[in-house]
Amino acid sequence: SSHIALAGVLFVTELTGLLDGAGVDGLRAPLFELLAALVLGVALLQRIQVREQLSLAPPRWAPVLAGVSAALVVVALWQALSAREAAQARARGALAVNALDRAVQRQYRTVERSLGRAAAFLGGLERLDETVWRLTFPRLVEETAGLRHVVWLDSTGALLRATDRDRLTEATVAELARVGRALVVADSAASRSVALSAVPLRLALWYPVSSPVVGRTVVLGLVDEAELLDEFVDDVSREFMVRVRDGATVVAQAGETAAGPPYEAPMQIGVHTLTVRVAQRARVPGSTLPNVVLALGLV
Repeated sequence: SSHIALAGVLFVTELTGLLDGAGVDGLRAPLFELLAALVLGVALLQRIQVREQLSLAPPRWAPVLAGVSAALVVVALWQALSAREAAQARARGALAVNALDRAVQRQYRTVERSLGRAAAFLGGLERLDETVWRLTFPRLVEETAGLRHVVWLDSTGALLRATDRDRLTEATVAELARVGRALVVADSAASRSVALSAVPLRLALWYPVSSPVVGRTVVLGLVDEAELLDEFVDDVSREFMVRVRDGATVVAQAGETAAGPPYEAPMQIGVHTLTVRVAQRARVPGSTLPNVVLALGLV
């Protein structure tokens, strides 16, 4: 009877899809095998019933069949509800990642537009005025989240102007000179972002500037990806643990220890592809429906 109960319940749950994604692959079996097991069990019960036809006692296998079938149905339903809860948690994670990506992309485009206006402003200058630079560009960096430095380089890679020049190391200046020489002759329709290898801030935006004073130049904006992400990561971390990685390097992280299933997706910031991982925070209450169904079903 337990053989029939197991085969019958699994056959029905396979037909209805209750075990799909339930994390119980050990119970999965082809339908024809379950049907064959069901037929074999029925045949065995029929032989037992023939032997018991002369007895007035109720069939001994009936309570076992009913009890095992009911228990298996409850367990299958519990697994299906648990799988649905996990799928919903992953869907909420996907929505959180999409919202984070949209917010970051909006801010990144803000940085692009700000630097583009700065390049147009430099192209209109008829003389290199230090006062104009000091009054304009440090404030631009201060008011634009994610923009850390603005540097202006001539065709040889020499530094014409820079915000916070004292904070730029010699290695940073050498890397910017190398990149600047290449960008001055680059196609102006190419990607506006470039990767920096020897600089702590490894992403820069650039615009060509045709100056009436110094000729062909390029303006570079060094982007701080952590600063670009922090505000929006904090918003998402109210419900999720959030970790943004660039390879093995953690760029931004917020939130407590995760309890729910994780969700990962790529995030593109300029030429960099980051990986965003979110998971439901441990203190966020989950649904009690699967456990209630299991408890009531087994009572």
